[in-house]
Amino acid sequence: MREFRVIDTLHEIDKQQWDVCFPGEVENYDYLLAIEESELAGFSFRYLTAWQGSTLQSGTPMFVTDYGLDTTLQGVGRKLTTRIKNAFPKLLTIKLACLGSPCTEHGAIGFHPRLNEQEKHDLLGAMLAYFETYTAAQACPLLAAKDIPEPFQHRFSKQFQAARFSTCPGMPTAWLDID
Repeated sequence: MREFRVIDTLHEIDKQQWDVCFPGEVENYDYLLAIEESELAGFSFRYLTAWQGSTLQSGTPMFVTDYGLDTTLQGVGRKLTTRIKNAFPKLLTIKLACLGSPCTEHGAIGFHPRLNEQEKHDLLGAMLAYFETYTAAQACPLLAAKDIPEPFQHRFSKQFQAARFSTCPGMPTAWLDID
């Protein structure tokens, strides 16, 4: 039977089990653990996982933060919201739960290599549903998935759409193969 869990620290997940789900990933277990242990102010790091018995089937980093609704404002709008925030510090802030990491190049969702393509689609759909249930219980009304690569978005578009995620373009990523 499959079980979904949100883990509070990467220390609770075996390094080999995590890394087998992310073959060739540079931003691997050690990288994510270093981010977690940095205790970056304003962020609570967690890990959304799916287990079959004691085997990690899928995982992704996630974080929770207080998100300023005026984050993208500039100019006069920003000056106005700054005054409002000075008077009422929490008024324009909402709790955000986000798949991905604020400190990685892209949002990685890894799968155990024994899973076939249909199992991966089914599993991601179930994980996104669990993410929504979990965040509702944690009083996080704003959900996001940060920097999911476009090929992954297209491959799993039905699962993201079913979970009511919409996409918006991000900054392009430069790749250089080093042999």
